[in-house]
Amino acid sequence: AFGRQNSPEELANLALTSRSIGLELLALALEEFMDDNLLLPADRKRELRMALVNETPAVFHILQSAVQSLIAEVGGSMGGAAVAPLEGERKASLDAALKGLTTLLGWAALGDHLSPQLFQTLFSLVECAANATPGVTSAALDDCGAAALGAVTEVVKKRLVPPKYQNFVLDLVKHATALLQTMVPESGGNGRLELLGGDSLRREMVTFLGAFLKEHMGRILKLPPEVFPLPQFLQLLANFTFSQPDAECLRAALEPWETLADDVMAVAATAEGGGGADVAAAAHVAMELGDGLGWVCLGVVDKILFRSNGELLDELDDEPPEGPQPALADSGRAAIGEHCFGEEEGGSGEGGNSGAGSVDGSWPTAAVECELYGFLSEATRLLLKYAMIPQCGTQLSEKVMTLLPLALAVVTQAADAAASSIIDPSKAATDVATLLALCPVVAVSGPIDRYVHCIGLVLEVTQQMAAGRIYSRGSSFLVMQCVSVNVLARLAGSLGAAHAAGLGAEVDTIVDGVVTVAMACLDTMVTPSPEPIMAAAAKLMLVLPRTMHLDALRRRPVVLQYLAQLSVVSAPLPLEIQAMLYRAAVALFLPPPGCESSTPAAVVECANSGAAQVQHLMAPHSHLIQEAASGVLIDSSTGKK
Repeated sequence: AFGRQNSPEELANLALTSRSIGLELLALALEEFMDDNLLLPADRKRELRMALVNETPAVFHILQSAVQSLIAEVGGSMGGAAVAPLEGERKASLDAALKGLTTLLGWAALGDHLSPQLFQTLFSLVECAANATPGVTSAALDDCGAAALGAVTEVVKKRLVPPKYQNFVLDLVKHATALLQTMVPESGGNGRLELLGGDSLRREMVTFLGAFLKEHMGRILKLPPEVFPLPQFLQLLANFTFSQPDAECLRAALEPWETLADDVMAVAATAEGGGGADVAAAAHVAMELGDGLGWVCLGVVDKILFRSNGELLDELDDEPPEGPQPALADSGRAAIGEHCFGEEEGGSGEGGNSGAGSVDGSWPTAAVECELYGFLSEATRLLLKYAMIPQCGTQLSEKVMTLLPLALAVVTQAADAAASSIIDPSKAATDVATLLALCPVVAVSGPIDRYVHCIGLVLEVTQQMAAGRIYSRGSSFLVMQCVSVNVLARLAGSLGAAHAAGLGAEVDTIVDGVVTVAMACLDTMVTPSPEPIMAAAAKLMLVLPRTMHLDALRRRPVVLQYLAQLSVVSAPLPLEIQAMLYRAAVALFLPPPGCESSTPAAVVECANSGAAQVQHLMAPHSHLIQEAASGVLIDSSTGKK
């Protein structure tokens, strides 16, 4: 074929065509050999795959050399821009080489084949794409750069650290840092910045960072500062996160930050018992980087409020996806029904504030099926995790306490309402719900007097909502009221600590308000509240006997009135909510965790007399009483439930 060509140009074209065809055939062979559904006898498939295994080093060399030569042909280099067009046979060859390499990296035993040169080659192409001048050529480079980064992602998904490649994690995180420096403008911040690189490359970068940091963040945290500058990397990562041009990418870009929070807490927990290097790593991140992480948290708060990021949040749908979905009434039932007389998941009972700071969301279960509320739920959960780091918790607490009075102004429709810059009332309601969902950070990180002030404000907001039946204004207002009641229940989990700290009078006032607002939400005399609000109100009544000493509760007239009126109030309610309320009534006569009586006999007398009194009050509903008392009554002869 070469002999029949009449000019050097034709010879060159044939050479390019032959290369692209050869690489496409190699990629096709790799894809076919890896296909479990290949229509060949099992023995033949094993034979082919064994032959491929034997040729893997040669195949790696061919594909890597092809990518390197193609980068050189278009004039790209590490950190440099392409100077020749990537089109025609060159584009076809590069696509085929990357496809084959990605297939091989996703299948082969990689321990013997991963090398610094391989990643240098792939990231050279990615850097070339990131630096490309906008135009026709940049689109082709963007696709190839995304494919090259996708090949690296395939390696990361293998969840391995090659034993023969000691600096595997260090090399990858250094490449990631260099790429972030290329893609993110120098003067980063919370503003909307234009990232370099095309759309495909930006999205693949988000995917790569999520996968890589999820798998290796713990190892990165333990790298010595003189080996890897973690603060610089986190600053670049923050700028990259806040520069995302759309809501979908922002949501995905926040995932590494949740990984960081989980790994910092995991390292700290390990360090408490193990000491050594883990202690140093946890202290370095939690203390030296605390202020920087606090800045990131404040930036996330701005990103999840319509008042500061409405254009991006408008991209998210606030309606649930099509098809069968869980009913909104299901929200909160599992948490209420499964932990009636014990600790809720993540709770701490009376002994402190961590119960209110649980990372479990305060958003209604069905609401988070929507894109908007799902994103807000994930973001608030992320921030509640960072609140456990002292500097982050302090900064978040101060911001929440600054914005919370503005939320109250929105609910009461005051003249200086915080939503003056928000035309749509539903968006204002969503911002209020978001701020309320962040209130537990005060219980985690703030002093006890700030916590009491915070729960007082939340209680006031919730009372206003219940009195005005604000849920009737629309779905966003229903979500807001559900969040307010759920958050009030979470904050109430720390009332016992406040009472023990000498704030008995303030706590008594809050208890009266909590019971009153719960009964208002359960009132069916005029218009029944939606079932999720009633379920959240029932949870309020379940929390109180678990967090406060029962003697303090039994002295409150409003609590005794609750017991006396429960049979009438609960009669029109759904049976599941009735059972929850009866469980709360029984729990009022049991010692809460940490406050048990000194002798078994006293426990028996307290439990049985209390349950018997409730049974007497609720005699018309004996079948529900049996359900509520199941597992609570104590046999005086055995001392067992």
